Amino acid sequence: MNTEYNIDMLITIATALVLLILALYVANKFTKFLKNKLEKGSYTPPIPYFISTFVKVSLYVVIFISFLSKLGIPTNSFLAVIGAAGLAIGLALQSHLSNLAGGILILVFKPFKVGDRITAMSSTGTVAEVKTFFTILKTANKHTLYLPNGPLFSGVMTNHTQEGFSRVEYQIAISYNADADKASAAILSYLNSQEVVIKDQPLKAFVSELADSGVVMTVFFYVDNEIFWDIKHAYLNELKKVLDKNEIEIPFPQIVVHQATKK
Repeated sequence: MNTEYNIDMLITIATALVLLILALYVANKFTKFLKNKLEKGSYTPPIPYFISTFVKVSLYVVIFISFLSKLGIPTNSFLAVIGAAGLAIGLALQSHLSNLAGGILILVFKPFKVGDRITAMSSTGTVAEVKTFFTILKTANKHTLYLPNGPLFSGVMTNHTQEGFSRVEYQIAISYNADADKASAAILSYLNSQEVVIKDQPLKAFVSELADSGVVMTVFFYVDNEIFWDIKHAYLNELKKVLDKNEIEIPFPQIVVHQATKK
């Protein structure tokens, strides 16, 4: 009786081991096939890796539980432990999971791509890399910013370069004694003479504010994305020269004091 029981037990264990090895082999083959299929699609590199890894781990858990069940070992306790562990890990890594979800959504929906200039979370810079948990921006002053993907995707984000060109804008103050029309004409004449300025996009120079120390003029024009920063830095100096050449005074803060005299 014991001999028959031992033989049956050995057969059961051997069968379970064969099925385990076969199932692991099929799971590995399937996840490799899935990863290759995803990589041949239009998905960015982290997406195929994440999906295939998630599927592989899930299959391994199912195979392991099925193996234990085949051996006659109760799996309810294992399921309870896995569920509790999953809940604990989820609570501990809540913010990280949010960033992970945000990274996946960014990679899938592509609100921006590497090389785009964006403004998000009170920061402006050029996208250098989109990782699973955070996005790397390079700023104009050569700083590197790491923005968490969760708040980045769920918050307000401006893509400045999606159209292929960018708007350069300045706020330039001139004296109240200066001729605003003359200043505007001089600025527009200079910008219209520059080949880098896109002519079929708006090009404006107008009075936008009457400030305490001077008249504020808003000037804006459009250039190709690739030269945005170079032009933005260089042309402010050039417009200063244009105003100087046309004898347009740029004001500085002044305070007028009236002194009362006693009679």
